[in-house]
Amino acid sequence: MFLHPWILLLGALAIGLPVLIHKLTQPKPTRIPSSTIRFIQNAVQQRRKHHRLRDLIVLTLRTLAVALLTFALARPLIGLQRQEESVEQARVVRVVVMDLSQSMATRNRNVELFERGRPLAAKMLGYQDKLKADLILAGARSRAVFGTPSTNLPALQQELAAAKPRPEKLNVQLALNLASDLLLQGGGETDDVRRELVFVSDFQRANWATADFSVLPEDTEIQLLSVAGEETPPNLAILNVSTQGRAEVGQELLLTVDVGNYSSTLRQVQVDVSLGDAVYQIKGLCTPGSRSRLSDKIIPREAGWLTGEAKLVGNNDG
Repeated sequence: MFLHPWILLLGALAIGLPVLIHKLTQPKPTRIPSSTIRFIQNAVQQRRKHHRLRDLIVLTLRTLAVALLTFALARPLIGLQRQEESVEQARVVRVVVMDLSQSMATRNRNVELFERGRPLAAKMLGYQDKLKADLILAGARSRAVFGTPSTNLPALQQELAAAKPRPEKLNVQLALNLASDLLLQGGGETDDVRRELVFVSDFQRANWATADFSVLPEDTEIQLLSVAGEETPPNLAILNVSTQGRAEVGQELLLTVDVGNYSSTLRQVQVDVSLGDAVYQIKGLCTPGSRSRLSDKIIPREAGWLTGEAKLVGNNDG
């Protein structure tokens, strides 16, 4: 098999060029009157044998050079044919899991980790012959775009382009369980299916300490694509927000915020808590590698159900 077989036809014609040139440039014998004819005949015979051997070697080398050049330009596929055939015959079922947890909003050199991972995931969702894929957007809950492997790869890339990190923790096991179901749906029980799982994440130890990959099919090929920076970021996280006491309009209420400091240094923390139309600030020190509780007294200004939001101020992980 050749990538450009038509070049072989041109090569066959080109191989005859050295022979043609040799015939055209071969010197013709010239008659010279001489009395010492026998001596000259012996000398001519010896010289002719020498030239014939030299011409044969040169002609062979020229022809071989043209043949090798033709062979190279035709680009033979010998040796790769069997490997390519085996790849083409196998169907590929690929599940790409994109981590949407809060830690993926961390900025490293002013670039979000999520934006580093987006092109990695998009590359795995690019066109490939006989490829079926699905995309899992993983956070506290995992959601598959289609719910079954599909050949509609452009739609998966559009979903990936619209995705953003969420203020929630990654539940790795739920994502792995969902990926296992998708891999089994796409491949069934046939042996000619190659199952692939691609997980794009920053792989925080707290999330991955209890991950169980045994739920996946045994023949699954796993790729873990990390977007974590070279250095561990000074990671802070709001773990819980609660109140103590009875909430009444105009009466003091104790508001507590649990903050996890997963860095190696003491951190000064400010948390802005919005409750209805009011905004409260809670400040305090968080010891390294531990969970700290910050609290302050607030006075509710509105009656009824109130919704709110707690946000770390001046923190790189959004």
